[in-house]
Amino acid sequence: MQIGWSFSLAFTLLGASAIAAEPERRHVLFISVDDLRPALGAYGESAASTPHIDALAKSGVVFTSAFCQYTVCNPSRASFLSGLRPTTTGLRRQDQSFREQLPDVVTLPQHFKDHGYHTASFGKVFHLKEQDERSWSEPCWWATGTSGNSRAWRPSDLPDSALRDGQVADQAIEFLKKRKGSQPFFLALGFYKPHLPLVVPRRFFDNVRLEPASTEPPSASGIPPIAFHKNGELKGYGNVELDEHHRLAPEDSTALVRAYHAATSFVDSQVQRVLTNLKESGLEEHTIVVLFGDHGWHLGEHGLWAKQTNFEVASRVPLIIRAPGFESGSCDALVELVDLFPTLVQLCGLPPIETLEGTSLSPLLKEPSLPWKSAVFCEYRRRGRLGSTIRTREHRFTEWAGKTPIFELYDRLEDPGEHRNLAEAPEHAELVQKLRKQLHAGWRAAGPPNQTPPAPLDKHE
Repeated sequence: MQIGWSFSLAFTLLGASAIAAEPERRHVLFISVDDLRPALGAYGESAASTPHIDALAKSGVVFTSAFCQYTVCNPSRASFLSGLRPTTTGLRRQDQSFREQLPDVVTLPQHFKDHGYHTASFGKVFHLKEQDERSWSEPCWWATGTSGNSRAWRPSDLPDSALRDGQVADQAIEFLKKRKGSQPFFLALGFYKPHLPLVVPRRFFDNVRLEPASTEPPSASGIPPIAFHKNGELKGYGNVELDEHHRLAPEDSTALVRAYHAATSFVDSQVQRVLTNLKESGLEEHTIVVLFGDHGWHLGEHGLWAKQTNFEVASRVPLIIRAPGFESGSCDALVELVDLFPTLVQLCGLPPIETLEGTSLSPLLKEPSLPWKSAVFCEYRRRGRLGSTIRTREHRFTEWAGKTPIFELYDRLEDPGEHRNLAEAPEHAELVQKLRKQLHAGWRAAGPPNQTPPAPLDKHE
């Protein structure tokens, strides 16, 4: 049984030159950015200055409708690094050890290592500081720079190299300078910002362009309390005060939004350093570059900050892929981070793993307008209830499991901010049942036309 498109079909669709244009195997530069929502120029947002990521986007394919599988770091990373969904991995908490939960799984870097690649990790790639020797050819490197934990945001007068993301870029540059010979590499970089605390050099705060904020948030109707949290990720920082409704004062909201975009710009500058070195080293034309966020981030929408919800802003992520032999462009197909594993395996000509639970995006790199998934899936557990979400072109539907399930239904076309829950309206009862049925049918039933889904693994509930 094959995962996604078979290699013979992909070969026909992509062409021999696109699959293996070089006699040597392609390198992979795998860049994950913590808490990065699509607040980038390439996605039509202008608050943060991101010219270098935008330049990468212009030379690659920008996926405008990409989604994570769980809206918090550890479960999301466990999913895209294993190619398995949270229902299968069983990882839904931040403190769960990846290898304790999945002792036998073959990870994305491990598969590359097992097939002749030199694999290395700098920064936050896996969530916990585990040295997974099966995945990496050399010990994982974690930054030791300051994170400024006393305040949720503030400008820093320290040099870039004193901050963790500056050090990640430094390490990546040293790694690339040493690459000689024919052994291909899989280099994973995990940038820490724009995760809290938002402490980055002062010059990036000065460049943020903010539009005047509305004084009145959009009214919401029918949204169940379980959809929200109490902004707990902000608590514990010295400059954060929440009112009795767990909300920030308007001036603090503005400051936090500015700091988030400043941190995004800081990461952009570090990405530029790495990509410049990749080009100068002569490796660029043989290297696949992937850049994405591990999940989204609320910037005050619904009165919320950070992630940990099933709303669009917490689950939608930026995803850019630049691969030799493929033209640049934009793709609005519904795609998921769990798709990254089979995509890179196929692009690099490695043997497929038949139990991966994503679909290779390689056909979309060749033809972005291909018919694709009818839906994508995400989840988050709160107060003992698992909230499972299906996102189609027109709707976002969530079911909070329990003896009496709780439903959310949003019309993405008429209500893109997801302020009106339509699930209880009698006129939408038929639609609720249709989407609920589609949700329970799962991702296997929502795949691209004419593909065979992979063999199922045992679930770890």
